[in-house]
Amino acid sequence: MDTFGRKFVAVYFRAGIGFLSAIFLLFGKLFLSIESFAIGTVLFGALWPIKSGVTKYYISECSPDKIRGLFTQGLVSITGLLYICAGFLLLPHFLGNDERWHFTLYIAIGIIGIFIFGAYFIPESPKFLWFQGKKFEAIKAVKAFHGKNVDIESITNGYDLERSIIHTKSNHINLRQIWEDNGLRSSLILTFVTMLVNLVGPLQIYFVYSITLKIKYGFTTSQAVTFELFLNLACLPLVLF
Repeated sequence: MDTFGRKFVAVYFRAGIGFLSAIFLLFGKLFLSIESFAIGTVLFGALWPIKSGVTKYYISECSPDKIRGLFTQGLVSITGLLYICAGFLLLPHFLGNDERWHFTLYIAIGIIGIFIFGAYFIPESPKFLWFQGKKFEAIKAVKAFHGKNVDIESITNGYDLERSIIHTKSNHINLRQIWEDNGLRSSLILTFVTMLVNLVGPLQIYFVYSITLKIKYGFTTSQAVTFELFLNLACLPLVLF
């Protein structure tokens, strides 16, 4: 991310991993290969930290200060809406069955193509460009994201201030430097604890075993998926607001 850029990782690298994941899953279906399916599943799991970390990082760096929170939360809301839309497609009467589930992979590949095409016209993070010494490109990116009438000097001064706080000549700070700084160390510990609770907490267990538990307690597969879909629809206002 600090070497190749936020956009490269959030867009091109993420799209490449997603494409490979879809291809391996598709091969697993067409050739009845459990090995190919397993590789595709692992690659699909690798997309999560990129989506939840680097993509949000990229959006937050590009967004104006006044609406940064709105843009970042908007990513979460849009993701929730897409999950609900996918829920309709994955009902057993449509694509959620043994005969037609692989068609979702074709849809995913098409979405990846649209994603790359649309993101091609979006500039790189202005902060990353500024830290790389590409000041002319950084100013162009700032104007693209913040508007032509933005105070360029105040934004670039903020970049320089952040760079001075890091106290390093490189574009990033290593783990040892973070641990030696009291403020950064506290932030790191807080982030780690938050992620740990999220990974081992009841919500993660529900996310993984929700459908399985419903089937175990008497639901059919169709009933379990339909119930999950309507439950997501009921929680939609919480996702949006």
